[in-house]
Amino acid sequence: MFNSASTAKAAMNGFLSSQNVAQTVFYEPLYSQVNLAGFADRTSGFLSTQEITFFAAGVGQTGQGWQQSYVSAAQPQPRPLTQAQTNLKDSGKIPAGQEFIADSLGVDLFTTAPIHITDWLTSETSLYQERLSTQWDCGASRYWPCAEYGTSSKSAAVSGGTQTYIFPTNGSTTARRLPADGSLFFPAKQQIIFKMRIHKDVYTNETNAVASPTNPISANCVVAVVMTGWRFNVVSA
Repeated sequence: MFNSASTAKAAMNGFLSSQNVAQTVFYEPLYSQVNLAGFADRTSGFLSTQEITFFAAGVGQTGQGWQQSYVSAAQPQPRPLTQAQTNLKDSGKIPAGQEFIADSLGVDLFTTAPIHITDWLTSETSLYQERLSTQWDCGASRYWPCAEYGTSSKSAAVSGGTQTYIFPTNGSTTARRLPADGSLFFPAKQQIIFKMRIHKDVYTNETNAVASPTNPISANCVVAVVMTGWRFNVVSA
């Protein structure tokens, strides 16, 4: 939001300058979602300690745990990621003709996952970034909260008879802002990889126990890495 007409006009002048050098600039999220259910044992729902990669697949590509079905023990069928799961156009790198500068970073826990999964994600996982030959250890996932998206409710829980209904709530915690000299820079065709370390085994169903017909694997154990920032596009003729 602009505080005055002069700052708004300065922004317009900046936009025109970018246009004159055949570039457009957009402020937007850059995100990649993983469905942990796709990494769990197909029969028991057991998810072992391992590392999960974000931004490994782009739109239209398969991977990151997204499958057609999680109910049957039959051979899983991967499905292509859509714009709902990621807006990266290439796998593991920024496409040619684009650059991205991120000024915030967050781990987004989807409220569609069982409650014990969201608790486990904040207590038993950590995040790091790989960039060419360097590695940035971001640390525990709980220190990169992003709870500004998703479904919310005025009530966290309500009881009806003997049943307690727990509504999904995200609160209002925004992604961690990065200082100007600590922003994340992703030039065209360069690597963009984040990995989540799982430090403790878990079951991907409602009761954190071996899956059964009455206690199936959850289809929505989703977690995302999301950044917001500026995407620079080279304008094609």
